[in-house]
Amino acid sequence: MLALGGCALLWLTLAAAERQGLPTRPMIVTVAAIYLSSLAGARILFVLESRDQWQGPLGALFSPVPGGFLSYGGLLGGSLALFLCARFFQLPLGKPADSMAVGLCAFAVFGRLGCFLAGCCHGRPTSAPWGIVFPEGSDAAARFGRGVAVHPTQLYDAVVMGALAVMLARKPLAAPGGRFLWLMLAFGALRFLTEFFRGDLRSGALGLSTAQWVGAALVMVSAGLLETRQLRKRLIYGS
Repeated sequence: MLALGGCALLWLTLAAAERQGLPTRPMIVTVAAIYLSSLAGARILFVLESRDQWQGPLGALFSPVPGGFLSYGGLLGGSLALFLCARFFQLPLGKPADSMAVGLCAFAVFGRLGCFLAGCCHGRPTSAPWGIVFPEGSDAAARFGRGVAVHPTQLYDAVVMGALAVMLARKPLAAPGGRFLWLMLAFGALRFLTEFFRGDLRSGALGLSTAQWVGAALVMVSAGLLETRQLRKRLIYGS
């Protein structure tokens, strides 16, 4: 699923980059760098958060058991790669960021489908008719018991990110970087809300998970940057 998501990210990004007049080869390198950096960042943050499970941190980075990634680690790694590539290729940061917005949504959809197939990132027990019973041997079955239905939080994320991809694709570009900021705002809000339904082990503080704190910060920063851009536009154009 991560490989399919990477293909979707590359295809959608190059199509959007062409419409914005961005050079193809630098964008291919940028997408590849972001993809690899996202996986590395997601894995590193997962290992750091679950460091008590490992005997050695270096070996844990490449160990397939237990497998796992944290999306915010991927966000940090990918953002760093985007910034460095934009500087290296002398591209305006907003344009390549916008060209990747829809592709990143697709990548998130495939990633969450992979989580669903692997049985990780599951939800709490529920009596809702759309509850999912994971098979014996899964983390949900081990945690809540055999035959207990749980919230399919992976599918919640996948459906919302898919809808967001359609909305962003249809949203006109007002200024470079705006589409990407809307993606970050929506992603932070989504993670904050779906965390209330998560049933796997989550670290956190003051009643909120780490992902919720990061999501809230992401929403505030993105909203602040969007409002700053709108204020600047009104001051310049008087509208």
